[in-house]
Amino acid sequence: MFLLFLIPYGCSPCPQDFELIDGECHLSIIRHTQGPQKITEVTADTETPETIDDVSEPPEGLDEWSKLPSTCSTPEELPSDPIQEEDSYFAQSDLFAEMLDIEIDEINNEAWAVGQGGLMRFSLEPDLSLTEFNDLFGARFYHLALGPDNVLYATHRQFGLAVYRRDTSIDPIQMIYGQDFSDLDVGDDRLYITSLDGTLLTYNISDPYDPELMNTMSGLESPWVPVVQDNKIYVADNTLGLVMIDRSNPNEPSVIDSSFDGGGLLDVAISEDGSTAYGAAGGTGLSIYSIDGNQITWLESIPLNHSLLSVDLKGNKLWATSHQDLVLFDISNPSNPILINTEKTEQWAMNVAAWNGDAVVADWGFISHFSGDTSVLAPDIDLSSTEIQMGTSGGYRTLNITNLGNTDLELNGAQSNLDIWFESTSIPPRSSTRMTMYHPRGNSVQTSICLSSNDPDTPEQIINVKTEGIGQGRTTLGSSAPDFTLSSLDGTSYTLSEERGHPVVLIYFATW
Repeated sequence: MFLLFLIPYGCSPCPQDFELIDGECHLSIIRHTQGPQKITEVTADTETPETIDDVSEPPEGLDEWSKLPSTCSTPEELPSDPIQEEDSYFAQSDLFAEMLDIEIDEINNEAWAVGQGGLMRFSLEPDLSLTEFNDLFGARFYHLALGPDNVLYATHRQFGLAVYRRDTSIDPIQMIYGQDFSDLDVGDDRLYITSLDGTLLTYNISDPYDPELMNTMSGLESPWVPVVQDNKIYVADNTLGLVMIDRSNPNEPSVIDSSFDGGGLLDVAISEDGSTAYGAAGGTGLSIYSIDGNQITWLESIPLNHSLLSVDLKGNKLWATSHQDLVLFDISNPSNPILINTEKTEQWAMNVAAWNGDAVVADWGFISHFSGDTSVLAPDIDLSSTEIQMGTSGGYRTLNITNLGNTDLELNGAQSNLDIWFESTSIPPRSSTRMTMYHPRGNSVQTSICLSSNDPDTPEQIINVKTEGIGQGRTTLGSSAPDFTLSSLDGTSYTLSEERGHPVVLIYFATW
């Protein structure tokens, strides 16, 4: 899978609703709500302004910054890690698997996953293992839900709803045609499915193996995930945000409130007491809402350095995934989540399911089991980049170092042949500092920086540094993108220069 995000030259590279705590800009698939930004026309005769790769002057106050010893070694004593990987299974050793969604059967201690590879069944005890898979209907599904009487429902955006019996072996029962089906959830004898055409479908599942369509409710925009809680359905909508739906009449659900204050949502989880909702809000981070009767009130959003995709909870632990990381929050006080730590996964952390307080992650080609301890204090280092390209004219280059842990991060060594300064070497939780490096004009660079800290799982970080043009990379971050034309799958051509003044997001999935 390859992702490329480009912002046309002159457009504000970091609109306010995408600026994260590290000062960088990470666009996600969350809808951008600001209009076109004022731009500066650039011609062949226009002098291009300096980029951050080519800064001839040092950051203000650099003479007061600190230097670290030119060493890189793991400290003798490190704190415990709040997140521990207990087990992992590489599903791609058995089949072409790219997992997108996961659910837990707590009675049988099984995990069910869907994605490329179809429907996959895993045993969680005594060890993680693939026990069965079924690649019916195009070898892929997008989402699934477990229902009564051992039924399993899975959605496909071209074919519709698949009904399976999850007994001693996977038994496909029937396929109900539909298009643009997204996620789904079961409430009593009803199955609710969000559709990307902006509707919510209600099926009667009094007979779980023969769903009957009862209602198609409009009024949504880009609904992703429905979650049933008592007589309400909460929908994570990428355009409307969090939507509350009344299902007291099970055959005619209706929208009663919504809130976009926390941004567009990709997933939602509801606290066990029903008082608080937690939304995976992409680049906005984790959005927290108060639920009071029929009213939604946004409380705050906790930004992270990567876009949140999914959330799930059990007890006082809220788990989230962000493509790159598994994230743990303490929700002992439901309305005031505390960020505990993050853990980088093997591949792409697409979805998470809580299991007995632990987390089971659909990590693209892996399925992994993690435990978490919210009482453990530990720092968590996160770099805004680990690949740095220096401008050919020399100068200074600055990156951000963020602490996503729940205690101070201490930097203790930086080994490199470059001059390096640190704005601070002690970083409090949910705070950032800057690291600046320098190389003389005219000198080619191809080196690395080894940065050591008291982070328990990655006490040594490697940052690769090279001059523009060395190796494969030839365009420095922040420079003007070259013009090009691409064709979409329907044959429509798009030229970058014609989109001047608007953010441009290019996404390419090799297999989807």
